[in-house]
Amino acid sequence: MSNAPLNHWIVGSSFGRSDDQTTRFLAEGIWEIANPSYEDQALVKAMQPGDRIAIKSTFVQKHGLPFDLQGQSVSVLRIKARGRIIQNPDNGARVYVEWDQGYEGADWYFYTYRSTIWQLPTGTEEAQRLIAFIFADQPQDYEWFLAQPYWRDKYNTTEPPKTSSVWIEKTLVTGRADREAGDHALGQALWSPQASKNGGDIYANMRRVEPGDIVLHLTDNRGFTGISRAAERADDTFEGLAGTEWEGPCYRIGLQDYV
Repeated sequence: MSNAPLNHWIVGSSFGRSDDQTTRFLAEGIWEIANPSYEDQALVKAMQPGDRIAIKSTFVQKHGLPFDLQGQSVSVLRIKARGRIIQNPDNGARVYVEWDQGYEGADWYFYTYRSTIWQLPTGTEEAQRLIAFIFADQPQDYEWFLAQPYWRDKYNTTEPPKTSSVWIEKTLVTGRADREAGDHALGQALWSPQASKNGGDIYANMRRVEPGDIVLHLTDNRGFTGISRAAERADDTFEGLAGTEWEGPCYRIGLQDYV
């Protein structure tokens, strides 16, 4: 028997934007994705018997929150079903699942991801808390999230720190039109995906950059060519530019004083 750690997957259930398949998935004991991309197929093939899986939807909510954000909106992950993968036919589109009967679902806030397949990372506190919330029925500690720098500053729940941090942006510029000129060019903005292709939270530092922080720009793997300051906190509603490798949900941080 394998001693490999379990993976935890959070997946969507809609074919297109409105054709929700949750009821059918539960009835047939499956989960599947329509028209999977090459990256989607690789993720589905990585799902193993014994892995835990949950069906979600994502949206933004302003009213009726279980905490006070003074009228500001927050991202929500609605967990609709959970279960355990029991078989993978290795076709890159479907797995068979033993769904938990009687699970009533729950809403999770702040730490969310909009892509259809999200393999939760194992090395972050945020992910561990989400895993415990979904699969061990642990309540979400809203105050813990609101105390983290990204959400604390986004919602102004406490006074910001008095000192500035220094960050290094390692970026390729030459041959990238989006980085050579325009609103998202070097020195104008930092931007990145919200997660790696397998859902890893490798861009978490984007949520930790604060207004006034110093950014050193390491370009084309050759040297430091500039310095700037962060003008704002990360915008998690930014969509990656079409035609680049970073299409889809992204973070963007506007910069100022670039030299």
